[in-house]
Amino acid sequence: GWMHNRVRMIVGSFLVKHLLMDWKEGERWFWNTLVDADLANNTMGWQWIAGCGADAAPYFRIFNPITQSEKFAGNGNYVRRWIPELK
Repeated sequence: GWMHNRVRMIVGSFLVKHLLMDWKEGERWFWNTLVDADLANNTMGWQWIAGCGADAAPYFRIFNPITQSEKFAGNGNYVRRWIPELK
């Protein structure tokens, strides 16, 4: 599949900061699933989100999924498309 970079950041933040998953699990899934996976971009993106890379995001930077949805998909169609339980 394919994901927009903004969605990758939101998903990564949710998995690492909300669900407390190891960033390497998400990195592995993205690598095995996304058709445009790039080893360097994928690894560095996950390390940035987790706050453990060379240019890491501050540990307190947590993407709020609700705020991100309101800001980038105000009508909710995108979320409802991919999370049918919310219909």
